Amino acid sequence: MLSAVNVSGNRIVFGQHRLISDEDFEREDLRTSVSPGDVLLTIVGTIGRSAVVPVKTPRLTLQRSVAVLKPIEVDPTFIMYQLESAKTNRYLNDNAKGTAQKGIYLRNLGFTPFLLPPLNEQRRIVEKIETLFAQLDKGEEAVRQVQKLLNRYRQSVLKSAVTGELTADWRSERADQLKPSQNLLVQILQTRREKWAARRKYEEPKAVALTDLPMLPEIWLWTNMDALIVHGPQNGLYLPQNKYGDGTPIIRIDDFQTGWVRPIKNLRRVRATPEEIILHSLKNGDFVINRVNSVSHLGKTMLVDAEHEGALFESNMMRLSVSDRVDRSFLELYLSSSIGRKRLIANCKHAVNQASINQGDVAATAVPLPPLEEQQEIVVLAKERLARAEVLVEWCDAELKRSASLRQSILKDAFAGKLVPQDPADEPASALLARIATAQPIARKARRKTSA
Repeated sequence: MLSAVNVSGNRIVFGQHRLISDEDFEREDLRTSVSPGDVLLTIVGTIGRSAVVPVKTPRLTLQRSVAVLKPIEVDPTFIMYQLESAKTNRYLNDNAKGTAQKGIYLRNLGFTPFLLPPLNEQRRIVEKIETLFAQLDKGEEAVRQVQKLLNRYRQSVLKSAVTGELTADWRSERADQLKPSQNLLVQILQTRREKWAARRKYEEPKAVALTDLPMLPEIWLWTNMDALIVHGPQNGLYLPQNKYGDGTPIIRIDDFQTGWVRPIKNLRRVRATPEEIILHSLKNGDFVINRVNSVSHLGKTMLVDAEHEGALFESNMMRLSVSDRVDRSFLELYLSSSIGRKRLIANCKHAVNQASINQGDVAATAVPLPPLEEQQEIVVLAKERLARAEVLVEWCDAELKRSASLRQSILKDAFAGKLVPQDPADEPASALLARIATAQPIARKARRKTSA
């Protein structure tokens, strides 16, 4: 039953109640029965996401991480917005239990503090919220369109960089000075041979498959990663969760994206043995490649800098180092481009909700090889253009954060009684609460009959 506290005028804040009965909790068919107008709430993992089931909806299959709230004489959209408010969301997360993954028990969910105004005021609040949110939606959509254009621009810069278009004029002005990349490849293979000879029996790199490769400038050539690699590829370190907490910093798959790496001070730490640290410590200039992930993130690449030297890397990645005769920043540009990443994951293996590439896939990836001087010029020109775009990227991010903050300000005002005026003609909230208390047992009995 519901028990009211803090009565103030037409507004009632009530707590210490159960939105979900013990009977509903025990019966799976009742807990997961979904009807139009129900409110869905995530209660495990990312807690607090909510939605109202629309009138026209197909039969739903719910995970156990989703709770179903069945409003009685309360506007479902009003419930949804109150669940999305920072105050309620904070309460849910503060009361979640668990170690590896937190969740809020259904028995405890019913005790969530909830603001209950008269039904007509609920509808006015919802209408005002949606009017203001619609204005924010338009602004956010405009920002997202800019983000899409910036992403296309970035890929356009990378494509022109790794196909020779970006440095066409520069190359033309130095036509008599540049040596063909074949000379550079001979030097790279000699370095590779010397590096390998100190560790194991030398194996010649596999020949590059020239099928479906685009044309390159005359003095460039296609090779593959196998010819450039002097150490690796090597898969990362697997440790159980009880080893995490303190110790050595470790790179995880969400710690880097294209052009961004989480600062080392913010990385998680693990307790690894001295042998594991020696074997899996990253060095300045290493490449880390995501080898297991969803297809959209598979193959993302990180070039290790001095800050992250000494960090470890998890088992869903691999690391490698390449010849000093290759500009690593140029190779990073290529592997981050749509052309390079497409070739990197071309032979990925698909499984449920994820895909993977192996060391052989990485070694076989075709790579364009310009003369070293041109690689360095490409890096300078590409980074100048990308830096200008990055200013707009940061502006877009700031605008979206500002919009999210405005949404929370609107919700805060809505559930503090400041967004719409009260109407003395509205039915008192106490009468509404009494009606809800009367209707609850009847509704539960009807649900049990329907599910029987």
